[in-house]
Amino acid sequence: MFSGRPKIRLSMGLAGVALSLVIASSCPAAPPPQFKVWGTAGPELKPIPSSWKPARPEPSPFLRRVFAPKETEIGFALFAQEPFAPMTNQTSTSAAAGELQISAFATPGEYEPLAAGIYALEDCSQIEAEISELHSPASGSISSDNLDLRVTRTVPTLVDAATKTYRLEPFLIEKRPKFALEKDAARLLWLTVHVPQSAVAGKYEGTLSVRRPGRGVATARILLTVLPFSLPALPFETTMYYPRPSDSDPMLERELVDMREHGTSVPIPAMEVRVRSRDQKFGPDDVDETRTYCQRLLGAIHRVYGAWRFPVTFEAGHQVVYYWDQSRNWFAYWPHSPALEKDLGKGIELMLELARSNGIPALRAYLSDEGGAHNLLDETVYYNRWVKDHFPQVQTTATIGGGLALGFDEIGELAGAVDLFSANRFTPEVARALTALRRPFAVYNGAGSRPAGARFFFGFYGYKTGAQQIGQWSYSFGESVFQGNGLRLEDEGYVYHAPDGPLPSLMWEAVREGIDDSRYSELLWQMIGQGQASQEAAVRQAAEHAKEILDTVFGDIGWEFQAMQNDQRSPAPDASILAKWRWQIAEQILALREHPISMPGKARTARVSPLELPWAKAIAERLSFGPELLTNSTLETSLSPWRVEAWKGTGKGELDAVERHSGRQAVRIRIPVEDGSGAVTVLVWPQYGDHKLDLTLEGNRTYEFSVWAKWRDRSLPPRVRISLPAAVVAATKSGQTPPDERGWCRLWARAKLNSTARPGYLAVWIQGPGTVWLDDLSLREIQRSE
Repeated sequence: MFSGRPKIRLSMGLAGVALSLVIASSCPAAPPPQFKVWGTAGPELKPIPSSWKPARPEPSPFLRRVFAPKETEIGFALFAQEPFAPMTNQTSTSAAAGELQISAFATPGEYEPLAAGIYALEDCSQIEAEISELHSPASGSISSDNLDLRVTRTVPTLVDAATKTYRLEPFLIEKRPKFALEKDAARLLWLTVHVPQSAVAGKYEGTLSVRRPGRGVATARILLTVLPFSLPALPFETTMYYPRPSDSDPMLERELVDMREHGTSVPIPAMEVRVRSRDQKFGPDDVDETRTYCQRLLGAIHRVYGAWRFPVTFEAGHQVVYYWDQSRNWFAYWPHSPALEKDLGKGIELMLELARSNGIPALRAYLSDEGGAHNLLDETVYYNRWVKDHFPQVQTTATIGGGLALGFDEIGELAGAVDLFSANRFTPEVARALTALRRPFAVYNGAGSRPAGARFFFGFYGYKTGAQQIGQWSYSFGESVFQGNGLRLEDEGYVYHAPDGPLPSLMWEAVREGIDDSRYSELLWQMIGQGQASQEAAVRQAAEHAKEILDTVFGDIGWEFQAMQNDQRSPAPDASILAKWRWQIAEQILALREHPISMPGKARTARVSPLELPWAKAIAERLSFGPELLTNSTLETSLSPWRVEAWKGTGKGELDAVERHSGRQAVRIRIPVEDGSGAVTVLVWPQYGDHKLDLTLEGNRTYEFSVWAKWRDRSLPPRVRISLPAAVVAATKSGQTPPDERGWCRLWARAKLNSTARPGYLAVWIQGPGTVWLDDLSLREIQRSE
């Protein structure tokens, strides 16, 4: 049917050779910027060290499938696949089960992925795949220049360094003419469609053909619906951390175009105070090094991105006031001195000079990375305050979250020194603390390790947080699969490189889809606002209906995605759910376009508070508990056998008959503010001293330790802990209930044991200053949960 139309051809075989891309077109057009800068294929993978072993492989999702005679004859099965979803037998029907159809929708100017899976029933020595141009009898064609056909490549990904295990996971998306498709192997064919800005709305159709020469061909019908509207720019930043810009000018520009075409804002950092000689003196050589480095980067960014929309973030302090400490595997600070601070000032003055000469209207200083998580909160406070005092025209930003999880009140400690908090924990308590400051905030590093998580974080979840900036570490930070020991590391970023450009990955493409989810949401949000302000009742009614749909989507999103502790977190929704949500929003945009509502011209400047939106309530657990194991610790007669101990600082505790959860009294613990955020005070029942803890917990059982708590002059709750040998713990989980009308919360921690053990202690752990009341401590076995 499409034999006379231009095609892109991709050949695959067992041997790796250079790419051969065949494009036949009578009217060639310039490909979109994304396709110009993408790399082709990476080099061969480095051999994995022989001491490393693959983790137990997961069962093939296709083992129980009955394959059709046509699939057996050709030697592989072709099936539709939801992009970013794991391959399963239930993904879709195969080409042999009838006409295989792969469909999507997009707007003019949008990049949209479509995927088809190939599962090999035998060793396939060569497979060829091609895609026709997309044609619409009524609307014209989307030419082959706007189609990019690739294939995924698995890379060894570290699972557990302690056991030296790894797992092969699909990651890279490459143009490879020959690809090892051995028996029982599955790969994705990845088609990226760029809808030209001039494309006419309508339904476009093409054909994906996958063949083995001499054995047969399987085909899939490609259907793309082009919608009659365009997506707006976002009123907030979506950015990637960019720690290692390429030293090659052509590659640098390709990387920046790649980021821009994925919808991200100017990367972080866009400037950096650098040193050439590490002599703890910011001298003329360091000034030259900094100016040369920053001017090169700023010039390239401006050429690619154009006008500066948001404050530009610069880094300052490394090798000036702090250094990388190999023994700690983190940063360490030199003692404060006027000389060091003078040098830091020189670096910031240079940043201001470069900003003026490059037309940058606002600067944001990034002075410390996760200080609270690494016992550097005091230094983070000190230097951010120093910058605010000496350079009030410079905004400050700090990453937080790890310290919050440890119990540090990072927001309270830094509130007077930091303009933009970037949090990797986002709970109701964190949201309330951030919004109470009445200033923008950011969320970062929420994507996780799965493509659906990256899409969710930059999309519906990130949009709902109300953050002014959504950021992720990192664009690219290493290429171990090509240049190291062959194992992909967790922090290596989303992009690897071929000699001719950056290579996309499943995670990286999911970022683009998430940003586009946010753009769909933003468009609908603006149209709803216009409709609600209309003088016509029918328009207001349509806008209210659209708001109900949007609230339904947002109402399915809960707080657990970036919960305080890892064991409290919930995964992102399935990829199919995210795709459904986008279509629900697109439907409402189409419906509102039937009314006299103008398409928004300018992006909004204010974000909606996350506390004003509906959030899904956690599903209430139905638990059945065994008898109370702490029968002699009621606090009704005395504090014993519990102790209040200041493990760091001067915190003290006593029984309180006025403020209590139940019964006659509770424990009140006071930690003075002078003790600072490093104070550690515990209510503990240990295996030492009088009335030692003498308790045995049985294996293959789950126990819950809980306490009712109330606090004042602090924003974070205490944490409950059961001290157990790591080897006996199969799983842990923790959580808390919302506060009741008197402000009391139930805090709990659960441990599933795989063998019998004696706890070293039970403790309620209080980090930092404030007053905390504790009551009704309990330890019970969970006998049944639903």
